[in-house]
Amino acid sequence: MLGWVAGASVEAWVPWGTGGSIQAAGDVVMSLPVVVAIFAALFALFALVLGIASMAHGGPADQSNSNSLMRARVAFQAVALGALLLAVGFGFLR
Repeated sequence: MLGWVAGASVEAWVPWGTGGSIQAAGDVVMSLPVVVAIFAALFALFALVLGIASMAHGGPADQSNSNSLMRARVAFQAVALGALLLAVGFGFLR
């Protein structure tokens, strides 16, 4: 019953896989699309928080900046989604 563990490769039973090589615990290897997606998501969050703070404050600054902040947030979300699709499509994420 446990024979599959004894004769299997590490990749077969480690949930994150090793890509054919064994890595030491704590080693994190990230591809460029994953890094771009993470930073784009963080920038989108930052633009969202700025937009909400601007809306809460109101006034002429909100009226002049709200549209550009929304466009920036949508653009960063599009970059994050595109990078994640590339990462999944090319097998960087499993």
